[in-house]
Amino acid sequence: GSETPLSIKTTAETVDDLLREQAIGLALTDRVIPDANTYLAENLTIQIDRIVDLEVTETADIAYSINIEHDPSSYYGREEVLAAGVPGREEQKFLITYKNGVEIKRKPLSERVLASPQAEKRRLGTRVEIELTSEGRASWYAYKNCLCAAHPTYEKGRFVRVTAGSKSIIVKINDRGPDQSVHPDRVIDLDAVGYKELAPLGSGTIGVRVELLKN
Repeated sequence: GSETPLSIKTTAETVDDLLREQAIGLALTDRVIPDANTYLAENLTIQIDRIVDLEVTETADIAYSINIEHDPSSYYGREEVLAAGVPGREEQKFLITYKNGVEIKRKPLSERVLASPQAEKRRLGTRVEIELTSEGRASWYAYKNCLCAAHPTYEKGRFVRVTAGSKSIIVKINDRGPDQSVHPDRVIDLDAVGYKELAPLGSGTIGVRVELLKN
């Protein structure tokens, strides 16, 4: 452990003799370094590690799944929760080994489902209609590793379809930029994840068509 060592003067000959002399009891799982049969010497340090195995029961959540139903009659990105998900619960038993009060190992013994999770049901709109179209260049930045983007004017939360050549992605506006006073040709700033679906990051910027979707 991290406790301050005790300094002991003794006439005992071995570690075992000293422990008996000092009335230090050991459990079968405790560990003594050096071995109990070791002969004592001046300035010898003896370390006792208290090892305890305890069976512990814990409960934990079981994550629920999400089932998405596509609705072509509703505009893209509109989402409705039809039935809220409910996490399940499970009971887990472990054999936990503590060394001087600190957990050092745990072995799973059993687990039992107390309540099964209930899946969440959502309806997601997939209808795509174009409200506005612009063309220019797209840049990228490492933001949140999401299919999201910054736009100079479009409202946050709106979806846009970005097309470069034959490739298209739909991203959600969640930030402001790029600064068109510095880069007047840049019409959108994509998160790196989305940009990589259209072109290599090393390309810097690419020509794109940006279409604002109706919501």
